[in-house]
Amino acid sequence: MYTRRTWYLGQDLLYLREYARVLARAAALAPTVDEQRFWAAASVSCLEEEAALHQSHVDPSGLEPAASTLDYTEHLHAASAAGSYAVLVAAILPCFVLYTDIGVRWRGTFEADHPYADWLTAYGDERFEASSATAARITDAAARAATPDVQAAMAAAYDRSMALELAFFDAPLRQRS
Repeated sequence: MYTRRTWYLGQDLLYLREYARVLARAAALAPTVDEQRFWAAASVSCLEEEAALHQSHVDPSGLEPAASTLDYTEHLHAASAAGSYAVLVAAILPCFVLYTDIGVRWRGTFEADHPYADWLTAYGDERFEASSATAARITDAAARAATPDVQAAMAAAYDRSMALELAFFDAPLRQRS
């Protein structure tokens, strides 16, 4: 039986697998080589580092995505399939923003034996913070170059992703242990 903590980590693991695919799609759509490299590296990091953190806490076998996980990944895949690089990076950005905020807020506030110490340390790492800043700069540049209609679509994609992030965090609170 899953606890709320392991339920969240299991769902996040499923999410990260799909998020990595979306990051790879951003690399494919990126207009510059530097942006291609950034999104491709983010995709690999997502699969290798972040997923490994989750797999050390939860057995991924037999996991099925919850409604909140499906809602979020379907939104990201829809943004990816639409083919607009600007809208896609706007949809991707909230994950970077939110986890960086969590990592920075918790940086240095927990003991080494905290059950989430490895997870909090990863998101509080200055390299992750720098990566998040790069994602924001790329998204801001895409918005500056976009038409007003694309800017509106970017804002809608960002807002939807942020709402889905919050729903994703709230979902384990609605689960039974």
